Amino acid sequence: MAAGVQRVSPGIFHNPVEEYIIKRWGRMRRDGIKNRTAIGEGWQKVYICSPYSGDVERNEKEAIRYCKYAISKNRQPVASHLMYPRILNDLDPEEREMALSFGKGLLIDCSEVWVFGKDITDGMRGEIREAIRERIPVVFINDPTAYGYLGWNPIGKFV
Repeated sequence: MAAGVQRVSPGIFHNPVEEYIIKRWGRMRRDGIKNRTAIGEGWQKVYICSPYSGDVERNEKEAIRYCKYAISKNRQPVASHLMYPRILNDLDPEEREMALSFGKGLLIDCSEVWVFGKDITDGMRGEIREAIRERIPVVFINDPTAYGYLGWNPIGKFV
């Protein structure tokens, strides 16, 4: 054993991740954790509304890019379409409806809905309607530096 490194007892359950963290940084007391400020603490949550169905692989990559854009603007992105299709089958109508419902549950905890993409899908349309119903601001992001589309104005589709 290296000098200064203490052997840590894993307790009842052996947790290699916890053991690694303790070896590397030592044990922290709870009050030490409480006084730390998390990165992104206090950032507004924004719901990322973008296409999923169709070219799923491409749309997932785009959604990740939109999330990174939100982070670059000091916002905490919430993208339910990057999470629930991994858990629930998007091709099963009942499970798809459940995923959309869960997504709308996350949406109401957000301060804004950011809409990305040239085409508005049925799922996106439902999310936008839910945001309007809940009086959550809907922002159509048309920043060419964010995702490369020029001259797109979708507002007429909802007015």
